[in-house]
Amino acid sequence: MRKQIVGRRGRGAVVLALLFVCTASAQPKLKFEAASVRRAKGDDGLSQACRGIDSKLPPAGIPVPPLGRCVITDAQLDHLVAFAYQLHDPDAIKGPAWIHDGKVRFSLAAVAPHPESATMEDLLDMLRYLIAERFKARVRIDSKQADGFALVVAKGVPRISPADPNRARDTVQTPEWPRTVTGIAWTMGALAHWMEGILEEPVVDETGLKGSYNFTLTVDSGDAQSWIAAIRAIGFRLQRSKVPIPYAIVESAELPTDN
Repeated sequence: MRKQIVGRRGRGAVVLALLFVCTASAQPKLKFEAASVRRAKGDDGLSQACRGIDSKLPPAGIPVPPLGRCVITDAQLDHLVAFAYQLHDPDAIKGPAWIHDGKVRFSLAAVAPHPESATMEDLLDMLRYLIAERFKARVRIDSKQADGFALVVAKGVPRISPADPNRARDTVQTPEWPRTVTGIAWTMGALAHWMEGILEEPVVDETGLKGSYNFTLTVDSGDAQSWIAAIRAIGFRLQRSKVPIPYAIVESAELPTDN
């Protein structure tokens, strides 16, 4: 099972192991019933969304695809690969120069064979196969070790509460310091990703807590130590650790024809 991890490249990174190679010849678990891929001009702005039966709907006013569908606009191939493999590091995709070229973009619309039962992981699996099939892309996923932090539960019970499983993730924060930050329907992986941006180092979730939660952080200032103290105050700690960072190598790919 693929483990979703977030992080940035750290110093002294060491390549660990080949996880898998995805090519059009590999048999996927599922593939889209129908899919359209066409070149885009970039006028609409990058947007990537898939909606499975287990997806949480965003706040009202934000468009979402119909159930069992993926709709992507103005994406470079590196955007598609990052989304399909859920890689959050902007430097995590290596490959030919054109996959990073802002002038080479694509829009995509696809539907699962059974939209009423497709999960988000099903849709991502189909998207990975589509990338291999339409772009003739050979994508290799590797992992490297880097210095970072592990988010773990401290002694006692964390001061968080279970969220409504149907609620979309949201954040409410006050504008001035000291700042109150309220996380609504956050997974612990999302909290780790948030702290990664604050610390500017890789952070992985090792809390063992599943599902989504609500919590409130009180942060004295914008420096890293204030955020670490705020995390500690709700029952977690960030401990120094060697953490695995996944990345993708697009070994080969071709421009698809519009269809």
